[in-house]
Amino acid sequence: MSLAKDKANFYHTLATLLDSGVPLPMALKQRFPSRLAAAAAQMRAAVESGQPLSAGMAACPRLFTPLEINLTRTGEATGRLPDIFRSLDSWCSRHAKIASRLLSGLLYPLFLYFAFCVIMAIVDIFTSQGGCSSCGLASSLLLRLALPFLVYILVKLLWSALNSGPGMLIGDMIPVFGALLHQTETARFFRALGLCLESGMDIKRALDISASCCRTTHYQRKYRQMAEILDRERLSVSQAHARVASSRDDNAQIGLLLASGESSGQLDVLALRIATIQEAASETTIDRLLIILPVVFYLIIAGFIAFKIISMYSGYIQSISNLM
Repeated sequence: MSLAKDKANFYHTLATLLDSGVPLPMALKQRFPSRLAAAAAQMRAAVESGQPLSAGMAACPRLFTPLEINLTRTGEATGRLPDIFRSLDSWCSRHAKIASRLLSGLLYPLFLYFAFCVIMAIVDIFTSQGGCSSCGLASSLLLRLALPFLVYILVKLLWSALNSGPGMLIGDMIPVFGALLHQTETARFFRALGLCLESGMDIKRALDISASCCRTTHYQRKYRQMAEILDRERLSVSQAHARVASSRDDNAQIGLLLASGESSGQLDVLALRIATIQEAASETTIDRLLIILPVVFYLIIAGFIAFKIISMYSGYIQSISNLM
């Protein structure tokens, strides 16, 4: 089970027990997944010693994000911890659902690739014309089977390299990848902003915490710059956003929705609506990619088999010509 799913269960349990009148130290004594059990015991000890729960969470930075810690701190100040935990349950459940959807969607293309590797090995056996040894064919098959894992490691390294510099700005310009990146990062930011404002947090602090929820430094800088502009020039949220908005933001009508939220006094509601719209757009993009991937594999398999057959017959024709 993923960490996001474990945390969703953790927050759901706490919200349910606190709503039922169970004291917080007793609620933290419940049986949680192994990676959260030690943290729950540490937080329980902090609460029993007179510290706030948020202080215990801050002592576990590998498990709890700044958003979770600050929302909990706000819930302690306002006496709305159960509501905050329900919001965090929803936040973590969404991310667990997206991760599960991506994983399940990639399993079929990965299965097709492994099947493709076996087919290539069989075709190589029948078309090698004695030119390849069994050892060479086995080595080729193992290399092909290891390729997805090598690509995964390479992508992770490339992501780290791009994310630490201006490279992600270039990545944002790539048509499909850039659109998906914008949709997911915008959804994360505005979902976090809506939850922060809903909890009663002030706008400057909410913007700074929400910016930290973005996974790329490019979008973190973008939204932190928005917070600085709002604070320095005393602009509205929609006006500050217009200063940092990209063409994709304009196409999504984000500025218009923010202005509507400010004029109606429901900025938190409109921020969550922006997040919902962007999440739906990202899911559509992911679904399209997952539909295209198997088709690409089918075409590659068909093209490889056709190439091998043509090469085999060309070899036979050449041999006959030489004999004649």
